[in-house]
Amino acid sequence: MANKVLSKELACERAWQVYCLMNPSAHQKIKLKTRLDHFLSTQATVDSTNLTVDGLKYLKGLEARSAEKSEEHR
Repeated sequence: MANKVLSKELACERAWQVYCLMNPSAHQKIKLKTRLDHFLSTQATVDSTNLTVDGLKYLKGLEARSAEKSEEHR
């Protein structure tokens, strides 16, 4: 099966939609979406599936770092 080559914008939208399904409060975090847009714009991969997965990994990584910072401040 051949990989579909789609735009980075579509990959970003897919990653964001999936992330928002997993984290409904993410819709309110505009800066997070901006960071995702910037991150994916720097990636060289043209395979939209890989970009979508990379975007989700990036968002989950930001989430984990944010949780660690919250734990440190307690």
